[in-house]
Amino acid sequence: MNKLLLAGACAASIMLGVSSVQAADLYQPVTQDPGWYVSLFGGASFLDEVEITYSNSGTAGLSETVTDAGFIVGGAVGTHINSNLRAEVEVSYFENSVNELEFPYTPASFSASGHVNSVNVLVNVWHDFDLGGGFTPYIGGGAGVGFVDARGFRPNPPDDFNELIGSDTGFAFQVGAGLQFEMTDMIGVDVGYRYRGIMDVTLPSDDPDQVNASTDIYGHFVQAGITVNLNGM
Repeated sequence: MNKLLLAGACAASIMLGVSSVQAADLYQPVTQDPGWYVSLFGGASFLDEVEITYSNSGTAGLSETVTDAGFIVGGAVGTHINSNLRAEVEVSYFENSVNELEFPYTPASFSASGHVNSVNVLVNVWHDFDLGGGFTPYIGGGAGVGFVDARGFRPNPPDDFNELIGSDTGFAFQVGAGLQFEMTDMIGVDVGYRYRGIMDVTLPSDDPDQVNASTDIYGHFVQAGITVNLNGM
């Protein structure tokens, strides 16, 4: 009888042990992905030549606006969808000064003054690659709307016209890549590159011979910024 009780106790102990091991295998701690964050950035903007097609007395024409290096500033609010994917809303502003106006069909070029400015509102999605050690490269892009204001003035009397002048809104996009470095649980720094475009913008001239002017604006942007993880606050 004592042997039977001892055998039963041993069997019960083994069953309890197996159940404990199985329960431990089934339990996995939940990983808490970083949540909301805000970022601020600034950098340099390099626009491609702004090619403007227009009608000149019924004939198609082309002018090219050459700009100097400019700047970009902006900020974003975003959240981590999972450990590798995040989405954000970005608002940014870039500005470049006009340096020269060219007319390839003539051909002729003129010194000029003015600006090409734009406010962009974009929804971005970025894919992070966690390398460990606080380093996280990323790639991605976004789309939204660009509000453009531009003026290119050619001070050559008697035809001292604004060769482009006005404001318009167009579809905007960007693609890019960068590297984030986590300084603390709350603060990170970011360096990156963006290629950005604003499509089908109308920037008319006050030259009566140039009408129906339209253009696409493309540019390269090198930027650096700081990111604050709101979960760390």
